[in-house]
Amino acid sequence: MSARERMPRSPAQVRRLRRVALGAAAAGTLAAGAAGAVAGVLALPLAAALATQAWLGRRDRGPRESAQQVGLGWLALALGLVVLAFGAWAAAAVVVLAGGLAMVAGLAREDDSPWPEGVPRPHRLSPAAFLARAVDEGVRAVQPIGGPGGRRLRPDQVAADLRAATARWRAAGILPAGTGVAPSQPDALRAHPVPPSLEKVDLVPCNVSGLGPAETLTFESEFEPEDPEIRSDYLAGVENRRAHVVLSRDPAAARPALICVHGYGMGRPPIDARAFDVAHRRETLGIDVALFTLPLHGSRARGRSSGAGFLDGHPLATRAAIGQAVWDLRRLAGWLRAQGAPAVGVHGLSLGGYVAALLASLDRRLAVAVLSMPAVSLSDLLLRDRTADERQALDAAGLGRPLLEDAFAPHAVLQYPPRVASEGRLLVASALDRVCPPEHTLALWEHWQRPAIHWQPGGHLLSYGGRRTREVVDRHLRERLVAAAEAPRVLTRFRR
Repeated sequence: MSARERMPRSPAQVRRLRRVALGAAAAGTLAAGAAGAVAGVLALPLAAALATQAWLGRRDRGPRESAQQVGLGWLALALGLVVLAFGAWAAAAVVVLAGGLAMVAGLAREDDSPWPEGVPRPHRLSPAAFLARAVDEGVRAVQPIGGPGGRRLRPDQVAADLRAATARWRAAGILPAGTGVAPSQPDALRAHPVPPSLEKVDLVPCNVSGLGPAETLTFESEFEPEDPEIRSDYLAGVENRRAHVVLSRDPAAARPALICVHGYGMGRPPIDARAFDVAHRRETLGIDVALFTLPLHGSRARGRSSGAGFLDGHPLATRAAIGQAVWDLRRLAGWLRAQGAPAVGVHGLSLGGYVAALLASLDRRLAVAVLSMPAVSLSDLLLRDRTADERQALDAAGLGRPLLEDAFAPHAVLQYPPRVASEGRLLVASALDRVCPPEHTLALWEHWQRPAIHWQPGGHLLSYGGRRTREVVDRHLRERLVAAAEAPRVLTRFRR
């Protein structure tokens, strides 16, 4: 017999192997059953709590409580999958059913609210609509937009800082004199001075997933906040002092350029490139695209969380971050023009839509301004994600809506007239948006003299009209941005 041949097993060895296999199968079955029983017992109290929440869900509850209820529903669905993995079918069914009821109850309050006039009303009972709304509310429950002052600052101290700051702004002419609740028409030049031209940049080749070869453009921001209350802390973020942009362009040709400004918590080039459909627009429309990273986001973040400190800290830090964003963007737009771009536009998403709207109110040379699901009122967003008790505590400390609107007035997009030509403006909104509600887009639409607007079905994070939206935005960019680049330019000695 060859040494490579296997020796036949004896009957005793075969019986021994069978006993080991049967013992292992029995032990695994008992372990799975025990784990399923334990998971089922632990799941029943959660199911009972969620069922109670669902029963009481139609009471008058605030948006924050509704978001928390939907978040509990998502938690129950995840727990149900875990219980199901252990074989406890009955317990999994109970938990999943209770989670579904909690989600339905959390969204029921929205169904009772009046529908905004002028917004196309989709069928909100469809599975796609239900999922879109549930995703928005679930994300708001997990990552709510921070309130004024954050968690580490005392509301009364923040209120004192804001009162001192607004008085200082009025004395400096940034805000009109007086003590009105909501100052109108701040001085744009004083609130957002023209930055110096961008001359020194660093360009490094890179490869972005889903986009291909590109360039990383970095430059010193040179922005410094004026408010002494937050100046030293804001400048302590070394990473934030340098602006970051990903350029997808054809260096051999002078093509129109589109600056894309991402939303809150984003700032990762592979994700941003897909959100703005950069590869498609670069190849189909023949335009260059610049993916701009907002301050305190992505590679400019002060920690692991992208966006921390932008909306969840001191309101004066929010003012500094927005001021730095438009400062950097104006320098970037000027650099793109100096590089030969015959026309420059901006496309903002969510929080980026807010920043892009402000940029469109300061830079009259922009050819287009496309705002997708833009935020419009930061005071509304910050206070909406607070519970009723938290809002009462803020009011008691003097940090309510009137003071916040004063503090946000220097960058409030509804306080400035747009400078982009009316035909270059386009608004894109989601009818079921629960993060930046449709009322925000409607307010900006009225303020911008009712420009072109496109309503897409779905919510803020999950829309299901992407193909139609792509066609609308592509047509607008082709007719306005590309056409502006191809139009003959009138030479003059004077430039605005």
